[in-house]
Amino acid sequence: MTKALLSWKPYLALLTVYLIWGTTAGSIKLGVDTLPSALLPCLRFTVAGMLLVAFCLLKGERVPSRQDLKTQGIIGLLLFLGGNSIICWTVKYVTTGFSGILVATTPLWMVGLSAVLPPREKIPLLSLIGLFIGFLGMAVLLSPQLTHLGNTSPLFWLCLAGLL
Repeated sequence: MTKALLSWKPYLALLTVYLIWGTTAGSIKLGVDTLPSALLPCLRFTVAGMLLVAFCLLKGERVPSRQDLKTQGIIGLLLFLGGNSIICWTVKYVTTGFSGILVATTPLWMVGLSAVLPPREKIPLLSLIGLFIGFLGMAVLLSPQLTHLGNTSPLFWLCLAGLL
């Protein structure tokens, strides 16, 4: 392959992530308005899993062992129950902008926890600046949708806890 062709691959990958991940919140909101909130992540995981298995089989990859399937099944169940299902449920009660802002705090939590939990990683200043700029950008982009901030009902606080 030519060097010019190889230099475009990371940009294509980034564009793909932007398009797929960037439309997730809106897709979830549209989906939960028309489907039960637990059905949406079930469909998403099933389709994604089938596509990944087909892709791997076409590439000649080996079929996963029982132990691999067990381990990946546990991880998938936790992602389904602990991540996607909670987000799909909460966007029925809060705006997608608000949920997007809270989900965007995930890198901040990960960096913060890695700094305070053993082995207490030292976070480079440029990493902190990058996290701050990224989170600030999300806040600016989603600020018009942040309409639930004055809501103090118990359901609001449950959604807040679920999103975090």
